[in-house]
Amino acid sequence: MKISFILFISFFIVLLPFSGCVTPEKIKPVVRYQMKKIPTDTVKKNTEVVENVLPSTPTPSTPPVKSPLEERFLLAQQEFERSANVCPEFVEILKLSNTSEPLYWEVLFMICECYIIRENYEQARKRLESVLVNSGTNKGLRQKALVRLGQVYCVTNQTEDAQRYFTQLKKEFPTSLYLPLANCDVIKQ
Repeated sequence: MKISFILFISFFIVLLPFSGCVTPEKIKPVVRYQMKKIPTDTVKKNTEVVENVLPSTPTPSTPPVKSPLEERFLLAQQEFERSANVCPEFVEILKLSNTSEPLYWEVLFMICECYIIRENYEQARKRLESVLVNSGTNKGLRQKALVRLGQVYCVTNQTEDAQRYFTQLKKEFPTSLYLPLANCDVIKQ
């Protein structure tokens, strides 16, 4: 039962940032504007002004270009949602990554998830700690690592250490989406 719950929490932690969690407070009413016909010469004149002021601004709908390694990681992450058999792929991606790239630390976090699923908590702990001490770690990844490290300590009955990481999460990120997972009771359920 404990391992299935840990697996559930793993998927929650991995998917939460991508779920687009929309709360009623974040939903704003859609306002529809009535379109009026604008004279062609006005449109042309305004377009020229904008092009002169912002000649090289990319359009907001242009998606960011991902490297082949980032694409490979995203595919592996999607596969991880269905099966943990993709863990060797994360190891291969990590070998091709550089510690100066944010992708390296995201991949290392996913490898920690693989260790947790296999109940190799010591290896997961070591790698999660390295994710935390790395200065290149982004805030979202740092939150996930803090809560996950605390949970690893919970599973290994080191509740004082777990509480230290949960407190650090609450202090650094008081509005974190991971706060409901930042206690040992979540693991015991």
